[in-house]
Amino acid sequence: MRNILMILGTLLFLASCASDHLQYSQDQFTTLNYQKNIANSIDYADNFIDFDDANIPKANLEPGDLSALIQADVAFNQGDYVKAAPVYYYLSEKYRDPRLIYKGIICYEHFSVAPHDTARLNQLINLLVKTAPDSKLALLFSIRPNVENGNLDAAKDSLKMVIKSNPNKARAILLFLTTIITNDYDRKDSQNLEKFAEFVADKYSDYPESLLFSVASYSITTNSTALLGSLDKINAYYPSWEVPVYWSAGILMKDEHLSLLMDMLNHEIGRYKNPSATLQNLYIAALIRTGSLSQANNYIESSLKQTPNSGSLMVNSAIVNYKLGNINTAITSLLKARQNNAMLDGVTDFSLASLYDYSHKYESAIQFYKLSATQSPILTPSADLATFRAYVNLGQYQKADQFLDGISKALRLTDKDALITKITLYTSLGKYDIAYKLTESKIKIYSNDKVMVYLYASLSGFTNRSAQSIQWYKKYIKMSPDDATGYNDLAFVMTENTTHYQEASIYAQKAYLLSPKDPAIQDTVGWVYYKLGDYAKAQGYLESAYQQTHDSDTAMHLKQVYLAQKMTDKANKVVVLTKEVEKQQNEKLMLNQAMLILMYYQYGLDLNK
Repeated sequence: MRNILMILGTLLFLASCASDHLQYSQDQFTTLNYQKNIANSIDYADNFIDFDDANIPKANLEPGDLSALIQADVAFNQGDYVKAAPVYYYLSEKYRDPRLIYKGIICYEHFSVAPHDTARLNQLINLLVKTAPDSKLALLFSIRPNVENGNLDAAKDSLKMVIKSNPNKARAILLFLTTIITNDYDRKDSQNLEKFAEFVADKYSDYPESLLFSVASYSITTNSTALLGSLDKINAYYPSWEVPVYWSAGILMKDEHLSLLMDMLNHEIGRYKNPSATLQNLYIAALIRTGSLSQANNYIESSLKQTPNSGSLMVNSAIVNYKLGNINTAITSLLKARQNNAMLDGVTDFSLASLYDYSHKYESAIQFYKLSATQSPILTPSADLATFRAYVNLGQYQKADQFLDGISKALRLTDKDALITKITLYTSLGKYDIAYKLTESKIKIYSNDKVMVYLYASLSGFTNRSAQSIQWYKKYIKMSPDDATGYNDLAFVMTENTTHYQEASIYAQKAYLLSPKDPAIQDTVGWVYYKLGDYAKAQGYLESAYQQTHDSDTAMHLKQVYLAQKMTDKANKVVVLTKEVEKQQNEKLMLNQAMLILMYYQYGLDLNK
């Protein structure tokens, strides 16, 4: 449901409606107008907050809890529901004030995906019903659990009472009820929901939202016949109203009912000679989600013959061709999308740059990364980092330095922070000699700075200055005695480049004591045991590290341990990736992330399955 709400953005603020069969202006049902003319569901629900009218006293909070509430309210008003939710949950459990409970419900409605969060949402709904059973808001929220438990008369009475209290808001009430039902409905007895949906559709047939409720309900229960029948009625009465289709698709995709999803969308897309761009996007998204890439590509090509200047279809073409592995075709499609103004707030350029980057066409990648950074502050950090990486891949180190200097100046970084940023970035790209020279040139100035000391020790090791590396790592662990990384790195350098294995073991065990779950530390401990000849102990640590990361160095270490024990079969099963293959995998991962951003922006649905 939340994905659908992200598409819709806000919910209807509906004009008053009489009880007779009213005629509605068809214009209000176009997706754009349906969004523009509706208020946020939370704002609408606030009209039902009648706790003061019911003489429910406000909680008298303790000073510490009052401070927490103020911070939660600030986060709530800023839309940071993830931050506010646990505070409201705690306060709701402690004080049982329906005002706090309701705010907690709103927070969890916005983001609860994990079972833990969904459980808390349901707990708060039940708590609201218990603490304010006669409030209109509680009556609304009580409908879902009553339907789930088969208490249909109670559910019907609650809905009747709420609508009777404000009949002019009947459409908005039904819309809000649809969001409540949609959110994680317990599917243990589908018949209950279908019976209630039949009641709503019959009792409140004058209101379009009764059909929306039916569509949502039959999507939840996967009643194909009833779902398509409700959509047929909507198309007969309100042919411009596509929102029910989006709502249904969100439910079916979330619940993995992909066969019914495609049946529903094929049923809908076939109605139109020229479907809206939004409906086309939804259809193509579903085809991608079901792996029907060839069908999606054929549909796009056919549609482009009818609307050859559709930037949206060209973006879709780029996404599908990327999925099919046709990188050059994807690039061409995005270039055409740009020409037809499908810029998507810089996301088109960012994806285009990423495709060029993956193809090692770094000059073009730089051009479009820079363009995307100017269009969206959200993309700027990633685009800047990618631009620097592209300069380095071209071997244009002076331009890379100048580019970073410009960013540091714009961000007003101190000289030290700018230096550390540059060193860290070069190190991350494996340009150890450059990073070492930068560090070595300033280490006298920053010889008492922990970060610089660590970087100098690390880069001394990477550039085969082992004695110097050991010296500076020992200095670092004196400065940071609780940092496991220093002990671990020192142990590894000693193991690799000296024969002081017993001393290395002391440092490795210290690192393990501080951070036993770190796979890098487990790898070091295991490698030290290997050097000491204790292969059985080495095997345990290295297997654990390898299972977590499949890092090439760890894989090589584990393979050596197996071979030392004549476990040839096990050794042959260990996959040791070359650095070049690891680089290619990382490049593909970065491209995947960029294209996921494009897909999310285009479709508003999570297709990362």
